[in-house]
Parts: sequence; C-alpha cells; structure tokens
Amino acid sequence: MELNRTEEAAILHWTENTRGIQLVKKIIDEECRQKLAQRYYRPYYQMLDILFEKMAAKQPAGAQPISFIDLHSMPASPTSYHLKINPQQKTNRANFCLSDLKGVSCNHQYITSIADALNKKGYTIAINDPYFGGNITKYLHSLHDRFPLNVVQIEVNRSIYMNEDKRTFLDTSKITKVKNDLTETLISLFNR
Repeated sequence: MELNRTEEAAILHWTENTRGIQLVKKIIDEECRQKLAQRYYRPYYQMLDILFEKMAAKQPAGAQPISFIDLHSMPASPTSYHLKINPQQKTNRANFCLSDLKGVSCNHQYITSIADALNKKGYTIAINDPYFGGNITKYLHSLHDRFPLNVVQIEVNRSIYMNEDKRTFLDTSKITKVKNDLTETLISLFNR
C-alpha cells in the first residue's frame, strides 16, 4: 500500500520496481482492494483529519498555521521510471527537495526558512524540483479551508546516508549528521 497516492492508485501501485523487476505476479480483485482500502488507507486519512481537528481546536485565535512535514527519500539520480514521467529533470539531484505544490501548500517564508537552514548546514536544496508534493501534501492542503496549515514534503537524497547500489547505510557518523541536521532544522522551525 502506498499512502502517498490516491486511493485508486494506492494498492499495489508498484507492479515493478524502478529497475524493471516485476513485484506483483497477480493483480488483486476489487473485493480485496476494497478491504485493504477500508483497513489501511481510509483510516490513515481519517486519522489525519482527527489529528488536525484536535490541533486546530487547541490553537488560540490568530495563531500561526499548523506545521506538517511529510518526509520521504529519493534516489540520487532519476531512474528510467522517473525519466518517463519527466524526461527534462536533472540527472544529479540536490541533497534535499522541498515541495509545496509549487507555492500553494505553505507560505513562502516557511519553505525558504527550511531551505536556508539546511543550506547553512552545507546541503544543496531544490524547491519543487523534481517533486512538487504527493497525495498527502495535496490532501492536507485541501483541509486549509477548515484550519490554516503549512505543509511541506521533504525528499532526502539517499546518497547522503546510504550506498544506493548495495542498499547499505554509510558509516554511522554520516547518518547521525543528516539525522541531527534535519532534526535541528525542523525543531527550530516549529519553535518559531
């Protein structure tokens, strides 16, 4: 199940991996699809609704928008799958891609403060390149009429913490640095 997709695309979305290896041998029937959606997909989005309603109820009038970070990882270079979707994308990706539905899901200062803080820590940053926000970002932005939100999707380039070919982590100090830098950046942002 891929929660960052629409419900129709969420179940067994990846029939093959990015290297063309088949992952799914038999497509499931509609009854099973509905059971999986009912058990996993819909409760996730219902939980998001409840969570944000509770947070909004605790917000004093005129408070800052509620912050939400949707964290993912991305390959260092586009695969053939990515190039089919967007053949114009760069072959070497930034360390972090920050996405806000092309300027819609958060205020400009919010996303640029994340970019500036990570950049000061020595990372390269791209905004809405190659990603501009997945289904979770879109869904949460749709709640904006009910309460103000700043929603950003962050894609972390896997090459800064792992060997992608071997699917093994780099040495512990590099993993710890990325984790600490991202954590410090986000805590500082949330405290503001």
